[in-house]
Amino acid sequence: LLARRGAQHQFDEVEPGDEGRTYRQAKFHQRVIMAASGSTMHFMLAIGLIYLVLVGIGRQQLDDWRVGEVSAASAAQAVGLQPGDRLLQIDGESVRSWEDMAGVVQPRRGETVQIVFERNGIEDQVSATIGTNPNDETKGQLGVAPDFPYSRVNPVAAVPEAGQEFG
Repeated sequence: LLARRGAQHQFDEVEPGDEGRTYRQAKFHQRVIMAASGSTMHFMLAIGLIYLVLVGIGRQQLDDWRVGEVSAASAAQAVGLQPGDRLLQIDGESVRSWEDMAGVVQPRRGETVQIVFERNGIEDQVSATIGTNPNDETKGQLGVAPDFPYSRVNPVAAVPEAGQEFG
């Protein structure tokens, strides 16, 4: 009944015997329900899709970044950094996030710094001379791009997280 009412246009001609079942003859609360049902379904689909992404693909771990790429002819390549390495410290400062790393490297253009990193569970350290950012010659650049790993969310924990992600 609701589907038929929702599929009719307000000005469609109907058989006289069906006039009482049309949208325009429905009570106000029935019209509100019909009007809100489409939007409600869209919200439910969105939350369901977010849930599927959290369980199937996962959530990016922004605080657990690793080296994703090493640029050619960069300071990182010169000292042997490799994709998968996890930078821990630069010049004695912790670099837990990508933003931390950029904040430490950019003001040190041309300086030689100590880099502590982890590769395959083993910590190592190298000295590197920070290069120049080709887009802004006043800033330093190490020559790495980040890789943010994905972590799948437990199906039970994904229920409230899907709602939180939806907002």
